[in-house]
Amino acid sequence: MNAYPELTGGRFAVIADFENQAHMELVELIRTSDKASCDLSSKHARAATGRTGLRFVTASADDTIVISNRNANRWYLKRDWHEFDLFMLAIESPVANLSLELSIISGTGDSSQSATSSI
Repeated sequence: MNAYPELTGGRFAVIADFENQAHMELVELIRTSDKASCDLSSKHARAATGRTGLRFVTASADDTIVISNRNANRWYLKRDWHEFDLFMLAIESPVANLSLELSIISGTGDSSQSATSSI
């Protein structure tokens, strides 16, 4: 919590801090290149926030990581976020000028809503 001033004094829920192998149930790698991989890594963790982190290696612009409940049996994403004011995702890259697209999609079919941001 000390690493993120945005959390001071507010209500928050941790979806996954990727400190536990069970959190990997939420992760699906859609791999289009042979070099794409996704795993928990202590080597690439940020000491201020934990001992491990989710490491995603990509070699193609089409390599994608999806975080959802689709394959989860023991760990689930929250379904109702209306009581929360902030959704935060921390991303670090060892590569300068990395181009990244993040999409948040809720619901299915005609009732789905989404937000996309490019970094």
